Amino acid sequence: MSATQQQPADTTAVAIDNLRQRHRGRQRLRGTIITLIVAAAIVFLAFGVVLKIAVVRGKSMLPTVQNDDLIFAWRLQNTFQSGDIVLFRAGDTELVKRVIGVPGDSITVEPRTGRLLVNGEIADEEGSITLTTPRPGAVTYPLELGENEYFLLGDNRLVSEDSRFFGPVSGAVIDGRVILLIRAKVGA
Repeated sequence: MSATQQQPADTTAVAIDNLRQRHRGRQRLRGTIITLIVAAAIVFLAFGVVLKIAVVRGKSMLPTVQNDDLIFAWRLQNTFQSGDIVLFRAGDTELVKRVIGVPGDSITVEPRTGRLLVNGEIADEEGSITLTTPRPGAVTYPLELGENEYFLLGDNRLVSEDSRFFGPVSGAVIDGRVILLIRAKVGA
């Protein structure tokens, strides 16, 4: 066989090899695109449906939650318990407060003593650094919480604008229960 007779076969083999390489490149590209789509879907589900991330603004939850702390709220929950820390919407603002009263509870803030009563019992004010004082004219006590209503207070009661100001909060505006807190300042 002469060299001229082998050349077409060699050219065909090279062309077939080039086609195979292009096909493998397309498969890799397709695999990368599918991986990116799946990763984007996971991120959307995690942070759009399951978790809510927010940066705390203000001092109403001191000392438990501090200004500039990063919080993660679990969104797949629609009922909350006393003591839970929740993230909720008040107009265009996101606030972080502690659940004090749940649907069916009776809330009283005694004006002279600053005692907080839930269902006639003195409340365990876990995390609170000051007495709970009522805000004149804002809410009438005793306050009976209706279906899907929550009474929310900040731990730093002297500066917190909470259910004492705006009354009960509907469960529909609660974005989730805080499950993770990352301190903005180490040692704070």
